[in-house]
Amino acid sequence: MTELASSEFEGIEGQLNHATCIMNALSDIKPEVENVIKMGRKIVDTDGSVEDKEKLSRKIDQLKKDFNQTGSDVKID
Repeated sequence: MTELASSEFEGIEGQLNHATCIMNALSDIKPEVENVIKMGRKIVDTDGSVEDKEKLSRKIDQLKKDFNQTGSDVKID
């Protein structure tokens, strides 16, 4: 998606608008994602009812990695 699909002005402008929309959406959900990560870490650290803390921790790590990678992939400079 970050590769230019066209060298035409309209194509570049369309891709830029699309990337801007994605960045805005990521910005809008960032607080929620951070809250989920924070709550998940707290559950892993304190909740005795979690059966597989390592698995949940890996999933939290992957969520953070995926979110950050998505932001990097559509970064507009």
